[in-house]
Order: sequence, then C-alpha cells, then structure tokens
Amino acid sequence: MFRKIFRILLTFIIISYTPAVYGSENPIKLLASADSLFEKKQYTESMELYERFAHSGFYTPRMLIRLSLIKEGLGDYTYALYYLNLYYSKIPDKTVLKKMDELAARYNLEGYDYNDLVFFISLYDQYYSYIIIAFLGASALFLLYLYIKRREKKGMGLRPLLFMFILGAVYVISNYNIIPAKAIINSDAALMSAPSAGAELIGQINKGHRVTIRGKDDIWCKINWHDKTAYVRENNLLFVDSK
Repeated sequence: MFRKIFRILLTFIIISYTPAVYGSENPIKLLASADSLFEKKQYTESMELYERFAHSGFYTPRMLIRLSLIKEGLGDYTYALYYLNLYYSKIPDKTVLKKMDELAARYNLEGYDYNDLVFFISLYDQYYSYIIIAFLGASALFLLYLYIKRREKKGMGLRPLLFMFILGAVYVISNYNIIPAKAIINSDAALMSAPSAGAELIGQINKGHRVTIRGKDDIWCKINWHDKTAYVRENNLLFVDSK
C-alpha cells in the first residue's frame, strides 16, 4: 500500500515539475518511448531517453536495470555498477547484489564487499522516509500524552526526557548523514594528501572502484584507500546513495 501511494506521489511530482525539467516534453511519454525502443532492441536510442529522464533525478527500478544492462553491453562497467547500486539502494535484491559482485570480480574492483550490516543500511535507506514519519508520529502522540498528564496534575517522572530524546533522534536523522555516503569513481582520478591541487600526489585510483566518503572540503572528498587517507575531486565521483 505504501509503495502504491509512493508511486502516485512520484508521478504527481514528475508531472508537476515537467515544465521546469523538460520544457514541453512529457516525462511519461519519454519513458514510454524509451521502453518501446528497448523492447525493439534499439538499445542505444533507448539509453539516451532513459538518461535524459534519469539526469533530472527521477528514475524507476525497471529503467535502472535496463540502463545497467545496456551499459554492460557497451563495456561501460562503471555506469553499469552505478545503476545497479542505485537500484539496490531503493530495493535490496540479492539477485542484483550477485550481479554487482560478478561485475566487480570480473574487473578486479574494490569496495563491493557486502554483509549483514550493508543489508541493514540498504533497508535504512529504503525506509528512511517512513522512519522519519514514525518518529514524528511518536513524538506527537507522546506530546499529547504529556499534555494530558499535566492537566491531570500527575507526576511525569522521566517522560519529558524521553520526549526530548525522541525529538533529538528525529533531528539527527533528518539533518545528519549518520551512515557515510558511498560513491563510485567515474574516471581515473588522482589521490591527493590534502584537499588541494597543490598537495602531494599519493597515488591514483581507477574508475569503477567504490569508496566510502569520510568528509568533504569544498570540491574535495575525503576517502580511505588502501589504509591511507586521501582526497579526490567530487567531479570524479558518482554518488550511489538513495537519499
């Protein structure tokens, strides 16, 4: 039910923002055209339409899978993995996970280790909005409960502290990335010792590897690579988190 509501809202948002993003072009027709071209095996043409849609920030799971298949067929494993990562961040799927493992192994790529913690993080990303709504709902109900207790002139004990804790949790989840972002290197990039083009060059990282972002300083992102702290330009990264 929640997914049906989400799809309806997503369609409404897409249509609402159509003039700003696409001008006179209808995004629903754009997707339909891309699907039609894909089914006719006109993969390059369909890819162009899918990417025009994806660059706006909107995408569908089927579109991501198809883009990944097309990119893999063209030998572009970096973007094949990128679209698979986007799909997995929305819908944790063991089949997709297996495919990412296969591609990473084939091209000797690092950063694609998966375990129970990674699966938990994927679920957190998938249900992030619901978690926020649940905390806000709990806060509202608890505030009402405290108000009733106060009117009845009954002792509240530690309940106000619990209410503050819930509000604090909502604030932290809403305003801070408690789980480090992930990104894929989209082109061979220099690794610098500090966030500056004039810093010492400590190595190079090839495209396709996935890294964890530990911080950001202007156009530079801080990462750990082979037990070393390094900085890479943001334009060399494809962020794969869903939020």
